[in-house]
Amino acid sequence: MTCDLGDRAATRALAAELGARDGGVDVLVNNAGLGDMGVFERSSEEKTLGMLEVNVSAVLILTRALLPAMVKRASGGVLFISSGFGLGYLPSFSAYVGTKHFITGLANTLRAELSGTGVSITQVCPGPVATEFEENAGNFTGRKVPGFIEISADHCARAAVNGFESNRAIVIPGLFMKLAMFVNGWTAGFIYRPIAALLGRLARKAQLGKAE
Repeated sequence: MTCDLGDRAATRALAAELGARDGGVDVLVNNAGLGDMGVFERSSEEKTLGMLEVNVSAVLILTRALLPAMVKRASGGVLFISSGFGLGYLPSFSAYVGTKHFITGLANTLRAELSGTGVSITQVCPGPVATEFEENAGNFTGRKVPGFIEISADHCARAAVNGFESNRAIVIPGLFMKLAMFVNGWTAGFIYRPIAALLGRLARKAQLGKAE
């Protein structure tokens, strides 16, 4: 079935059709997502709102529509494909980071609410994955993600499924991201903020310099 998840009415229609099927849906994988790269005041409001529809509204609509049947059956689950940005932040991705922090809050809270119901909730927080995401996000730097950071879509998918089947709360695919998120978890905010500020100034200079 095809659906434009940026169209709220179409997403609701899809959710209704799936919910009406015999047996319902065993596992919902919220995988669709898009990003936007650049300083916030130079961003397109239309593109940002479209990103919110896909990354937040569609996830909310589908999860809300299909979850009650899972709870009633005492089985099934939801697999949220999120981002490492759901656990941290980086200049040039402000609105995208916001959408992924929403997913983190939703997934963590749902997992707590559904404890003991037989329904599983797993959030996957990868770093860069080799898909068309980077190109569509508008990479103004002209530089590719280093190979030692980027993982394949197959690697990410296998880690996600294995984590879900093991009923893990959070899955972080890739050695580099595991180390980065470990450091992020143990680094006080006052240490990272000056680093992020420097990265923000460099990103602003790079983007605005290309625009002149």
